[in-house]
Amino acid sequence: MELRLPCQIRDVNANFGSFYGRMRSDEPSPTITTQPYNTGAGRFTHPTQDRGLTLREAAILQGFPKDFIFTGPDEKITLENVGRLIGNAVPPVFGQLVGKVFQC
Repeated sequence: MELRLPCQIRDVNANFGSFYGRMRSDEPSPTITTQPYNTGAGRFTHPTQDRGLTLREAAILQGFPKDFIFTGPDEKITLENVGRLIGNAVPPVFGQLVGKVFQC
């Protein structure tokens, strides 16, 4: 069964361009990448509002607690820095489950 959308099917040597899409509140979110605030970097338009996701919304979708702090006290908070941390993270719940499997 083919699970890719028509806009995701390409020749082997072609690159994906930006594509826009609205998330659906009745379906799982797309994979959270390093730019979830950028509606052109994936299907990250808010399901009911005309805007991209906030970094906090992306973090919650990724499984982080609502009060998780992503930067140290002296680090600059930017969309790029925090977006990269959220998008490159292994979802915390998944990490916990993997850790339980490998406990001695």
